[in-house]
Amino acid sequence: MLRMFYADLRSTLRNKGFIECCAGVAVYMAGFVIILSLIMDMMKKGDRISAEEIMNAYSDMGILVVTAATIFVFNTDFADGIIRNKLICGVKRRGIAASSVTCGMIVGALISISAIVAGNLLVPFFSSGYISYTVSEALGSFLVFILSSMSVGAFATMLMMVLGGTKAVYVAGLAIAFGLRVFGMDVMEKLYPESGECLLSGSKLILYRAYDRFVPYAHFAFFRRWAMSDYIIGSAVCILISYLAAVLILERKEIR
Repeated sequence: MLRMFYADLRSTLRNKGFIECCAGVAVYMAGFVIILSLIMDMMKKGDRISAEEIMNAYSDMGILVVTAATIFVFNTDFADGIIRNKLICGVKRRGIAASSVTCGMIVGALISISAIVAGNLLVPFFSSGYISYTVSEALGSFLVFILSSMSVGAFATMLMMVLGGTKAVYVAGLAIAFGLRVFGMDVMEKLYPESGECLLSGSKLILYRAYDRFVPYAHFAFFRRWAMSDYIIGSAVCILISYLAAVLILERKEIR
């Protein structure tokens, strides 16, 4: 099991799609900051953006990038017959599922770390520093980014096992990620409107609050709204569900 995991991890870290996604995140962060700084210069005569705004850029595309990177990395396991070869060599299906989901979590973590590092390298040159957050609060938000990205990586890996080996996994995976991103924006708008007064009530209010509080797809924002324990619980539950579902799916899936 450990030997297979090490082999999977090595293959993952050397995967061209994964490397390109990490580099793409860094380039996006740099482009976002430069363009926003230019806009601020034109509109406000030299005012600088905050470090919080720089770091929050990851929330705009983090879900999609982690999902895409995970699918690119692991779909080849089905398409190229790698999983079938593992089974022929006597590896158990649950071991394959566990190794893949763990590597998916690592993919998510490393992509978010790439964004965090790139963003903080840009802070001294393009921003006025952290305004609202102390160092410890910023570190807490970085941890939320990493946990959320790991959860999305685990869930995307599980989804890949449902549709793995087909082109449909790209469409379905990115469509689900995009749909949850749009839904999360609606949740934010309804729970935290500009007027300051939330107009939701009843079961819809309970649903929206639960989603915002515990679902990792809603946690791609640098500004934290809940206790750290809520983010940890939400990520842990998502990862556990992804593990169990991946094992169950792969145990019953016909591998060709």
